[in-house]
Amino acid sequence: MCSTNTNSRPHDPPGLVIRPAEPEDADFAAPLLASTLGAFGRELFGLGNEERLIRVLRSFFISPAHRMSYTVSYIAEVTGQRAGLLVAFPAHELLRLSLGLRRPMFRAYSFREGWQFVRTGLRLLVQSGFSLRSEAPRGSFYIAHLATHEAYRRQGIATALIAFAETLAQAAHLSQLSLIVATDNLTARRLYEHLGFTALPTRKPHPYYLHMLKPLTERSAS
Repeated sequence: MCSTNTNSRPHDPPGLVIRPAEPEDADFAAPLLASTLGAFGRELFGLGNEERLIRVLRSFFISPAHRMSYTVSYIAEVTGQRAGLLVAFPAHELLRLSLGLRRPMFRAYSFREGWQFVRTGLRLLVQSGFSLRSEAPRGSFYIAHLATHEAYRRQGIATALIAFAETLAQAAHLSQLSLIVATDNLTARRLYEHLGFTALPTRKPHPYYLHMLKPLTERSAS
């Protein structure tokens, strides 16, 4: 697996490096994670409070071996400044990494808050129809979170992070990328479609989000 990715493509920002995340990146990563979770994350993980959400995500990020950990995250830097975040892993690891959240969650919430989390989670999952079983197709490399710091948007950071995810997928011998995008996030949807993602056909389209896939070839990862 690649440990760093320097500026090798003509459209990448000058001085771009993509590296594995470290616990010290938590203060940068937590707000970006929160931005990808939106109102769902604020109500569930933040128990309705944005500041609480950021604190919880920061504590999650520094804990290893789960789906929001630094151990499955990558940081894009431009001339030494953090610019973007990618959280991605093989889809067959999704259940294990999701269960890995149990320990940091026990540390983040009191007993009473834990019950509030469970009740809220069940309600939101029923409303959204979301499930781990359908979150990412097996055999894909799953982009769980992708975000760019506001100071570096529209500079090709997200495109470079997706290209980096392609190299990781190829290294893991996986032939497609997968992700979920909110149906009302038209900017992100246009970017993903431009980069070769297509909506996964479903019998009943979901009102809140789309599953998107991108098949990979040797050329697309180069």
